[in-house]
Amino acid sequence: MQVVTAIAAPVPASASVLAGGPLPTPAPTSATPRDAAARLRPGATPRRPGRSYRELAAWQRAVELCVACHELAGRLPGAEAEGLGRSICEAAGTLAANVAQGHERLLRADYVQHLSIARGTLQRLETLLEVAYRLRYLDMPDAAALDRRCAAVGRHLSQLIRSVYGVAGRRGDGTAPGVPD
Repeated sequence: MQVVTAIAAPVPASASVLAGGPLPTPAPTSATPRDAAARLRPGATPRRPGRSYRELAAWQRAVELCVACHELAGRLPGAEAEGLGRSICEAAGTLAANVAQGHERLLRADYVQHLSIARGTLQRLETLLEVAYRLRYLDMPDAAALDRRCAAVGRHLSQLIRSVYGVAGRRGDGTAPGVPD
């Protein structure tokens, strides 16, 4: 059996990280995130780099909804604050986090998958809010306000999914698969 060893160029002691010297600078590379994404999966479509997730209306509305849900959870009775309140806050936080996390993915398919997960989480949140309403922890004006916020987040998520599909992945009729209008 042959053992192959790689021989690295000697590093002067003054440049050693352990000796308190500067970190070695990596060699410049021409690889872009697009190149890296294309190498991840054969045939995958890389996402075009864009603005920050904080500029996305879907993320902004999701964060506003999260804050409103935390305010609601703070008004729940002690036992329900631990159970139902925690579930509501968790769903609302996960919703905004999935929009942000998906935005930072390199591939469009991964981005859309996170947006789809966010839509599912929104449905979970709406269900938990309905339970809170039926248990009379929410009055009608608060329930209606939260319902409007949920509907706005849902519209923004659908628009965002359509816009991501708008670049790639549209069906022949010009619609994104599985995205309601």
